[in-house]
Amino acid sequence: MPKPKGTPGGNPTPVQTSKFLKRKFPAAKDLPDDVELASKPLCVKLPVKLDKIVRSLPDKSVWLRAAITEKLQKEGLIPGDVQPVIEQAIPSEAIALPARNASAAKT
Repeated sequence: MPKPKGTPGGNPTPVQTSKFLKRKFPAAKDLPDDVELASKPLCVKLPVKLDKIVRSLPDKSVWLRAAITEKLQKEGLIPGDVQPVIEQAIPSEAIALPARNASAAKT
């Protein structure tokens, strides 16, 4: 039976089980702890071959954040107040793509 509208509710003593904590999404390891992330993830579909490459990366989120940031910087779209946050992040060299061989480039 649903509660009447306006009735206080929820779990007054929530418990985070070890199973829940194991599945908890980790913090962004490429950004300082004080950098607030958007509440909604940005999603995009890629061509199948590009999707396969990105999904093979060990730190997809880190790499994608760096790639987006680099493109925004090149196009001059980052306001001055955001620049200090970017400079605190781990440099993109730390998350470079793995070396590829010539046959992989042709597929």
